[in-house]
Amino acid sequence: MCCGVQEWHKYLTIFEAMKPIKFAVIDVETTGGYASGHRVTEVGIAVTDGQTILAEYQTFVNPQCEIPHFITTLTGITNQMVANAPLFAEVAEEIKSYLDNAVFVAHNVDFDFSFIRNEMKLAGIDFRARKLCTVRYARGLLKDQPKFGLARLAQRFNIVNKNPHRALSDALTTAQLLHRLIEIDGGKIIHKKITKLATEIKIPAALPPEKFHDLPHAPGVYFFYGANGKPLYIGKAKDLKARVTTHFRQAETARGQAFMRNIVNIETYQTGSELLALIKEDVEIRKYWPPHNSAQKRANVSFHIITYLDQNKGIRLGVKKARIAADAIKTFQTLRAAKSWLHEQVKLYELLPTFCMMPEVWYDYELPSLEEHNERIGLLLEELNASQGEFLILEKGRKNIEKGFVWVKSGSVTAMGFAPRNIEWNNMDALMEYAEHVYTSPTLEQVVSTYLISALQPEVIVLNQ
Repeated sequence: MCCGVQEWHKYLTIFEAMKPIKFAVIDVETTGGYASGHRVTEVGIAVTDGQTILAEYQTFVNPQCEIPHFITTLTGITNQMVANAPLFAEVAEEIKSYLDNAVFVAHNVDFDFSFIRNEMKLAGIDFRARKLCTVRYARGLLKDQPKFGLARLAQRFNIVNKNPHRALSDALTTAQLLHRLIEIDGGKIIHKKITKLATEIKIPAALPPEKFHDLPHAPGVYFFYGANGKPLYIGKAKDLKARVTTHFRQAETARGQAFMRNIVNIETYQTGSELLALIKEDVEIRKYWPPHNSAQKRANVSFHIITYLDQNKGIRLGVKKARIAADAIKTFQTLRAAKSWLHEQVKLYELLPTFCMMPEVWYDYELPSLEEHNERIGLLLEELNASQGEFLILEKGRKNIEKGFVWVKSGSVTAMGFAPRNIEWNNMDALMEYAEHVYTSPTLEQVVSTYLISALQPEVIVLNQ
C-alpha cells in the first residue's frame, strides 16, 4: 500500500507541474530542406497536456510548386495528392487555432517552426510561439542513448510509428515520445528546455528585427557587421537561424552584451553542406581577421616546406613561417613537425643534408653530387604529388540543380564552389568557371582530412593529370 501511495504522489507531482502547459506537437512535410526556398505539403498536429492526446489535425497543402522526385520517394506524397489541396493561406487560421496558447513542439523544432512561421508570414500572420525540441529534451535526459533520430527513440520506448515521414503519424509518435520524456523528467528540466517567445530573444538594438527573423534554416556562414561596415565576427552553422539565435540568447555577460550592441547587420552565405561551410568560414576569417574571431588568430601562423634554387642551381628545401604560402609543398602547425618531416625525407632520399637545413653528422650514407641531389628532390616531389593527388569532394549544393565541390591538390584545398549537377566533373577547364580560389591553411587541411576519414561514403572524383 505504501508503494502505491508513493507511486501516486510521483505522478501527481509530475502532472501537477505540467498542468498549466498545453503542447501542440507538430510535423510538416515539405518540398525541400529550408523554409526560405521551399514550401509545406502536409501538416500534422497532435495537441496534448503532456499525458494524453487531446486533439489531432491533418491536412495536405498545395505548395504551388513541383515536389522533387526524391521527396516523393521519401514521403510518398505526390504532386497529384496535393494538386487539389488548399493553399496554406486558406487553412492558416485553422492551423493557428491548434497552436494558440500552446508550446510548439517538434523533433528538431527549428526546422518545423521555420516552415510554419514562413507560411504564416506569407499568409499575412505574424506567428510566434514558445518552442520545445524533443531532440534536445531527450539529449538532456537519456545519457546512454547513442542517436536521437525519431525512429531510434521510438524504438527505445516501443512506440509504433504507423506511417513514417507522414505528418500526422510523425506528430503522434513525437507526442508519445514527449509523454515518456516528461515521465522520466518528473518536471525537473522541461521548463528550462522550453524557449521563450521569439520577441524575448535579445536582438541587438541596432539590428533591424527582420534581419534576424528572415535568416534561413540552412547550412552556411554568417557575418556580424559593425557600424563601420566591417565584420565583427564570422561563424559557420549547420542551421544559420538556430546558430545566430544561440548568440542572442547567450549574451548574458557584460562583454557579450557590449558585442551585441555593436551589431548593426547580419549577412549569410549558404553552402548546402557543413563541409563547405567550414571551408568558407576559414577563408573569410583569414581574409578579414574580425576582432571577435580569436581562435583563428591564435593559430594564424604555420610552417611551410618550400623549395627554392640557390645561386649554383642547387634545389634546397626550407621552412617558411607565414599565415599562408602558395608555394608550399607541405604545411605543418609546428616548427618541430616541419623539421621532423624534413629529416625523414633526407634519410629516405639520401639528399644533401645542408641543402635541407640538416647537419651532415646526422647521416651515415655517401653524400650525393649536386646533380644527384637535384634528381632525388625531383623524385621526392613527383612521389609526393602522386601520393596526395588531385581530386574533388562533391557535396550537396544550395539548390537541387547544383552540387558543391572542394578541389584538393597535393593535400591542400585550392578551390571551392558550386557547379551544375550535369557538368563534366573531369573537365577542369569547365570547372574553373565555377571555382573560387582558396589559400590553404592547416585548419583546412585538417578539415578535409577529418572529413575523408569520418564520412560514411564521401563522393570523390579523381582528376586527370
